[in-house]
Amino acid sequence: MERFEKIGLGLALLGHAGLMGGFYIGSLSDEKLQPQQASISVDIVADIADISTAPDAIQEEPAPSAEEELVEELAPDEPLESEPEETSEPNEPKPQIKDNKAAEDRKRAEATKRANAKLQAEEKKKADAKKRAEAKKREDAKKRAEAKRRADAKARAEERRKNGFAGRGNTSGTPASQTAAEVRRSVKVSLSSQVERYFKRCAPSGVDVNKITTAATLNLNKNGGLISITGINQRGINSSNRAQAGLHKECVSDAIRAAAPFKNLPEDNYAVWKKWPMEFNTK
Repeated sequence: MERFEKIGLGLALLGHAGLMGGFYIGSLSDEKLQPQQASISVDIVADIADISTAPDAIQEEPAPSAEEELVEELAPDEPLESEPEETSEPNEPKPQIKDNKAAEDRKRAEATKRANAKLQAEEKKKADAKKRAEAKKREDAKKRAEAKRRADAKARAEERRKNGFAGRGNTSGTPASQTAAEVRRSVKVSLSSQVERYFKRCAPSGVDVNKITTAATLNLNKNGGLISITGINQRGINSSNRAQAGLHKECVSDAIRAAAPFKNLPEDNYAVWKKWPMEFNTK
C-alpha cells in the first residue's frame, strides 16, 4: 500500500469515529428530554387469546461496520479479472500429404517394377533351361533310335549270314551259281516295286511327314503269299508330324496287303526272303 493511501485510510477512520461519537451523544440528549408517560391500567373483560407482544422477528441484514464501510470506500474500483482469452495458435503449415503420397506411390511402383523384372528374368532362365533339357532329351532319343536302327540292321545281317545262300549246288560244297547278296538285292527290287505303287496312293502329307519312317517285317510263304506283318515301328516323329504318324502306319499295312501275293521271288532261295524287313517313307 502506498503512503498516500495509508494517510487517506487514517483520516477516513478518524472521520467515521467522530461521526459515530456525535450520533451517540445526540441519542443520550434525546432520552433526557423525552417526558415520562403516566402508567395506565387496563382491565380485561373477556376471554381473548393470548397475543404475543414480542416484536416480529424480521431478518434484517446487519449494518456494515465503520471499518467495512471505510474499506469499501477506499477500495479502488478495479475491474474484475477476466479469464484470459484463448488465443488461437498460429496455423502451422500442413505437411505436404499429397507430395508424400506421390513419393510413396513412386517408391511402390519402382519396387513393383524391379520385382516384376526379377520375376521375368527368373522365368526366362527357367524357360531356357527347359528348352535345353528338351533339346538334350530329343538328341538322346535320336541317338538311341539310331543305335537301335544300327543294332537291328546288324541283327538282320547276322540272321542273313546264318541263313546263308539256299540255292542249288552240289553236296561237295561247290559255290552256288548266285550269292546270297545277289539274291537279297533281287528280292528287294521285286518287293519294293510291287508295294511302292500302293503306298504312294495312301501316303499322308503335311509338315515334316517326310521325316517319318515306318518299318515292318513281311512273313511270306513259298508262293509269295502274306502270312502276317510283324515288327511295325516308327521313327522321326515330332510335334509337327505326330498327327500323321498313325495314318503313315496304316498306309504301310494297307499297301503290303494290297500288293500280296508277291511275284518273281526265287523259290529256291525261300530261306532268304521268308522274313523280309522293309522300310517306308515319303522322301
